[in-house]
Amino acid sequence: MQCKECGENYAEEMFPVCPYCLTPSNKNELYTQMESDKSETEVCENDITDVDNDEILVSDSKDNEEELVEESKSEITSATEKDLEVINIPSFSMRTKNVLRRNGIFKLSELKSFLNKKEVKDIHGLSVFVEKEITDVHLLTEVVADEDKERIQEETRVSSVYSANKYKLFVEYCKKNGITYMSDFAGFDFMSLMHVQRIGTGKIEDIIKVFDSYCAGELVEENISDYENVQSTTLYGYINEQLLDLNLDFLVGLGIKSKQIKELSSRGFMRISDLQNISVNTLQQIVGIRNIEKFRGIEDLLKKSLIEIFEGILCEYEKEDDLIIDVKKEEGFTLQELGDEYGVTRERIRQKISKFNLKIDPFMNPIVEFFMNPKNYVSTQELLDIYDNDNFDKVLIHWCKNCKSLEYLSFADVFVWKLDEEKSTYDKILDLAIDFIGDGINLYDNLEELETLMQTSNFTYVDGGAFLNLAQEKGYRVYGDFIVKGRQSYGYLCAKIVANKFPDGIKLYGSADLKILRKLALEEYGDLGIPDNDRAFSTRLTDYLVLSGRGTVTAEANIHIAINVLDDIKDYIDGTQEGEVYYAELYTRFEGMLRMMSNIDNYNFLHGVLKLYFSNDYDFSNRDYLKKHGDGYVSGKLSIKVKNCIEAAGVPLHRNEIKKKVLGLTDIVLFSAIASEQELFQWDYNYYYSTALMQIDESDIEYLMQQTDTIMDKNEGYCSDNMLLDEVKRFRRNFLIKNRIESSNNLYYLCQKLLSDRYDFRRPHITRKGLMEEISVRNVALHLLGSPILLSFKTYQDMAEHLKWSPVTTGMVFGEIEKEYIRITDDSYLKTEEFKIDNTSVKEIENVLINNMSNDYISLINFDLWEMLPDIKYEWNIYLLRSIIDKFISELRIIEIRAKDRRYERGIVVKREMELSDYADLVAYFMRKMGYSDLSENNMLTLLVMNNLTYKMIPKDLFLSDKIIYQNEHFMLA
Repeated sequence: MQCKECGENYAEEMFPVCPYCLTPSNKNELYTQMESDKSETEVCENDITDVDNDEILVSDSKDNEEELVEESKSEITSATEKDLEVINIPSFSMRTKNVLRRNGIFKLSELKSFLNKKEVKDIHGLSVFVEKEITDVHLLTEVVADEDKERIQEETRVSSVYSANKYKLFVEYCKKNGITYMSDFAGFDFMSLMHVQRIGTGKIEDIIKVFDSYCAGELVEENISDYENVQSTTLYGYINEQLLDLNLDFLVGLGIKSKQIKELSSRGFMRISDLQNISVNTLQQIVGIRNIEKFRGIEDLLKKSLIEIFEGILCEYEKEDDLIIDVKKEEGFTLQELGDEYGVTRERIRQKISKFNLKIDPFMNPIVEFFMNPKNYVSTQELLDIYDNDNFDKVLIHWCKNCKSLEYLSFADVFVWKLDEEKSTYDKILDLAIDFIGDGINLYDNLEELETLMQTSNFTYVDGGAFLNLAQEKGYRVYGDFIVKGRQSYGYLCAKIVANKFPDGIKLYGSADLKILRKLALEEYGDLGIPDNDRAFSTRLTDYLVLSGRGTVTAEANIHIAINVLDDIKDYIDGTQEGEVYYAELYTRFEGMLRMMSNIDNYNFLHGVLKLYFSNDYDFSNRDYLKKHGDGYVSGKLSIKVKNCIEAAGVPLHRNEIKKKVLGLTDIVLFSAIASEQELFQWDYNYYYSTALMQIDESDIEYLMQQTDTIMDKNEGYCSDNMLLDEVKRFRRNFLIKNRIESSNNLYYLCQKLLSDRYDFRRPHITRKGLMEEISVRNVALHLLGSPILLSFKTYQDMAEHLKWSPVTTGMVFGEIEKEYIRITDDSYLKTEEFKIDNTSVKEIENVLINNMSNDYISLINFDLWEMLPDIKYEWNIYLLRSIIDKFISELRIIEIRAKDRRYERGIVVKREMELSDYADLVAYFMRKMGYSDLSENNMLTLLVMNNLTYKMIPKDLFLSDKIIYQNEHFMLA
């Protein structure tokens, strides 16, 4: 037959009620109606009569109505005290009882719990009559509860509410402090319990939860002595917030079988949050009576954080072979070495490692996701900071390195999601790096450009240090701050020094200039193999420098000339009838213009500049004149060629594209051409554009000025590129869209082109004209901070965040400010001139450090000689000690590990007389002293950690050094 209530078909002769919704069949309809009438009569026996089945008429008598309510209250009070099964509540009809049971509600307490969180209409299978019955009973229950609550709160003892054994210390504390009744907690600060010995944060949270439940009236006299039993009919009343969104598969790691997870999933339980306050009866029906205890057993675990749960799991595994094998594999042991140690095959070891990693999958997957969100990467340092246990650290790192959904970028020491694309993340970053470096680049001078490039490409974890690691990995050479492909000629590198240190050029013969240059090159780049013979040295230099006088050369960067002057000179050369044009004649003809609009002050210099700019247009083989290629040959103006090239493309063009189309164009000539053309400007790093291709009118320019002025009014005459971009995004987004402005770089360079007569620019800074004598990162920060005597790094960070500085800009600016301060704590910096320490104390500190050196060094990692240091007016800490060494002890110096982190001190103190250039040099020295020439990766890590030469991992410096060779998981002295 078909059920009248739910519409499902079933065999009437087999089932007296519908097996789907428990509605009685036709055979039992009369009996059901009799039961229903009987129940309704009992509820309404005081002048309530049954009219038309569902309509109830109440007596007009107010007295009778009050008697009815009082009687009902009495009835509900009785039911509440006994916590009756719903089947035994006389106020409910049989249909109401069946509806409640179908919803997993079997007791009055379960009904109250359900309605405290949801509404009556959320109960499935309601009819109007059933809804009214449940609502009436619930309202009366609330009245009773409120009265009980007031009565209980007046007289309830603390010891009755907190009777469980785990609250014993808390109850004793209350007794000592005169807190006898619950009402005594008025105005009490529960967090003050942090100072009570053996009462921790977790216990305080439990105490507060019980108090909140008590105040909400959820604890009544019958169950107030055992709060935990209130939850006996439901599970997981409290689940840690970190776990709520996790997939149910997480429970597999806690011992719940996959089959039971599938059963729950098939009933719509997909996430941990779906289990919150689940009825024990409901859960029992899904997973079976035999398994219910397993689910009860994990209730306390689900109150803990993800990190705490996994720590407990790892503690259980810690003494098992599988975890030890996994740790040793991360330490560098081979499968064969592990197989020999445990007496099994290499394949068996591989299987054990794989099995162990599968066991921790349910925990590691959400941990990685937690740290990935929202930045889409997790650093090795973040993983190492989770637990204070070296073995646990190695388990986490090894799992990540072997996870198929992660890609490890060793140069940045981060894990990222593996891309489902042809190119990996590594390959994409490498492409950007190759383009960024080009023929060579000074990394420090271009750090902000690098950061912007990586941020706009969503590789925010690639900072200067990571970029340097990548470059060295791929065979680039690093000379000081300069990066270049392969081993470079000393002439090329010395030309960089000439550009910075010899603005007026360098004399090649018979002067002290070459001696100075040799010294500077040694300091900047180390030994470059410069020949002792000055003539050989000079000859090589001329290949990379520009003739600027008789026997004098200069760098391209030191040439200053307006491109239109060069165009005029070129027009004259192309227009003259002579095939050979003498430099002396040219200089004489254009001397006035050259002296006004360039730094060219002799015809030899003009020769050098013309050769630089027009090397493909004329023959420069003779030292006295240039030779034209043929009659009527006209090459055209360079600036016009560049302009036509960009505008023909219709989009911003990369410098390499421009150089392909305009033959003979060098970088310096390109920059000059861009600067000389009114419509051309830099668009992004290595990209150039034309305002002729943009839709900009006077109202747009006026708007940009207004927004910039508004920002400056609020920030003492300062505006950053990101602050301006955010404002334009908010109020003039269409301007950005129609002009293809996608980054702060684009907008900054456009404003620099349009508004340079109104503001001063130095990316990413924009200031009012003349606000600062020089816009430098240091001057900007000190202007905004007010040059404080005591500087807080947190205050500085807050300011940088307000100004929307990027992390690299923030770091660079503070690095400059820090030079004028002494770091005295983790957060505080004191002006150097205000820092007072006497010479006697400085000498004592120096003696302590030197006398306690082991193997010619003393490490600031795990430094613990504080009691031996003299008393000074400042409290000792590792940052203060480092500052004193840096600023006051000239006999000592600190060798740095390249990957710096202001949270940790990783410096190694050595005597200045030791000829050690860097960290790798120090480790190589130490290996020789200890008699080692070849160490496995595991043994190297052990050696470094045991001797305080590293914190937890082998620094990247050793993988990229030319003093120590890393090959086949071994470190060997070069």
